Amino acid sequence: ENEVNFWLQSSHQQYEMGNYLDAKVICEAIYKKNCLRTDNLLLLGAIHFQMGNFNECIYFNEQCIQIDPQFAEAYSNLGNALKELGDVHGAIRFYSKSIKIKPTFSDAYNNL
Repeated sequence: ENEVNFWLQSSHQQYEMGNYLDAKVICEAIYKKNCLRTDNLLLLGAIHFQMGNFNECIYFNEQCIQIDPQFAEAYSNLGNALKELGDVHGAIRFYSKSIKIKPTFSDAYNNL
């Protein structure tokens, strides 16, 4: 578990530096070891979003929600991907769901 946490932290660092492909490779390795880690799934979704892979972003955020239906950030990220794909109504629905779960989540408000 400590090793996985180390690699996830490394992936976050790569993501923050804009090295999305490197971050993705690390996250995919973590995913193969444990496909149920919502922190990794959320990061995979964010990486794919930054790379313009909006359907993959949706896929990983939907997996987060299947594991944790109260994961407000995943709903908001789904909204972001849908907005990029031109589904404004779907995006608003997911932003609203995110706010309902976590009323203090400012990102979801800002995205509305």
